[in-house]
Amino acid sequence: MTYAQPLGGLGRLLMVIPWLIKERVVPIREMERRFAIKPEQLVKDMEALNEVDFFVSPEQRFSVEITGEHVKVMEAPEFPATPGFLPFEALGCLVAAKAALEMNPEASDLASAVEKLEKAMIPNAAKALRIFSAARAPWVNQLREWATDRRVVRLRYRSTDKGEISDREVEPWQVYQWMGTWYLWGFSRTKGEPRRYRVDGIQRAKPTGEGFRPPRRVPPPPTTYRRGPNDHRVVFLIRPPARWITEHYSMQVLSEDPEGVATAEFYTRDPRVAARLALRLGPNIHIVEGSAARRELATLAAAVLGRYGCSD
Repeated sequence: MTYAQPLGGLGRLLMVIPWLIKERVVPIREMERRFAIKPEQLVKDMEALNEVDFFVSPEQRFSVEITGEHVKVMEAPEFPATPGFLPFEALGCLVAAKAALEMNPEASDLASAVEKLEKAMIPNAAKALRIFSAARAPWVNQLREWATDRRVVRLRYRSTDKGEISDREVEPWQVYQWMGTWYLWGFSRTKGEPRRYRVDGIQRAKPTGEGFRPPRRVPPPPTTYRRGPNDHRVVFLIRPPARWITEHYSMQVLSEDPEGVATAEFYTRDPRVAARLALRLGPNIHIVEGSAARRELATLAAAVLGRYGCSD
């Protein structure tokens, strides 16, 4: 059984720690396969775990010994009989667990935990909540297996920014999810540098029959936008109700007035991205710079008005 791409801190701990306590000694390869967690991340989790009173009492500690091949549990406290969560923690755990369960419906223990958490949060509508996982996108599971087996992969890939189709040979390091989209992170032999690929842009994929040895320290996958030389610069005027986009998207806030209206700079390969964002947020956002984005916004607005039979 293989779980989802790395979860947030609390969700990851709640999945990994009980399994480690039960097994006591586990191969690192198995831990990576199940939870997509590297030994160095496990060490960081353990350090953070011992800085807070996560278990029954501060005297209880969880410690592991990590060798080149195994993780061995040295100290293992007992979990509280009735775990306690803050509301946002409970919701985060529920979302993460539902996503994992979508990919692994045979995980009976996880299903039981989800049912209990749902009943606690939504006692009269436990079955009304259903969260679909993006992991059902084509290639995710297969790419993860090839990454685990260290197999070079040949991709037929359509770039999302230019729409160009080309063949790439890639040494797959990791398959991960960021902001609802699945990515393949690895070394592109075609480009001669680390690259990430949107999984939904992969049209064909197959192993070449050749293996590879990953670097000793695999660089972390990018979770921010990398500005390109041909990107379009767009400057937004953002009112307080839409201010959340400055944290959700890669934007630089240039200024903010006393009423909370911000001016932010945004770069994108496709001006339609900025146009769709402006159309979505309506009066709470305004494009003050970026002629290409303005033109795309006018085109989108006209199409929407035309769809509903409006002339202006």
